Amino acid sequence: MFHPHAHVAEPGSYRPATFADPANTFHEKAILCRAAENTCFFASVNCASDGSGTTSAVARPDGTLQCFRPYGREGLLLADLDLGAATGFLASRCRTSPM
Repeated sequence: MFHPHAHVAEPGSYRPATFADPANTFHEKAILCRAAENTCFFASVNCASDGSGTTSAVARPDGTLQCFRPYGREGLLLADLDLGAATGFLASRCRTSPM
């Protein structure tokens, strides 16, 4: 799954330092949850803006964090994906017709 988004920080707003810190917005925890509940890789891509409250990240199909960009630093996030790990098993339980 690919999730592009833009979060522009308000002056003086909270500045996160660690991914999925309890003080951060729910968005980062949702990335991990979406990956796990669909048994797929989930890439959430944010614009690089000064003081942004979120960042770009990739979650593995088991709901763990694979990698993320440091907050407030421009750059490109690259990730090697083991596509065999993305079984889609949990998402397939909702399928109503055979493939």
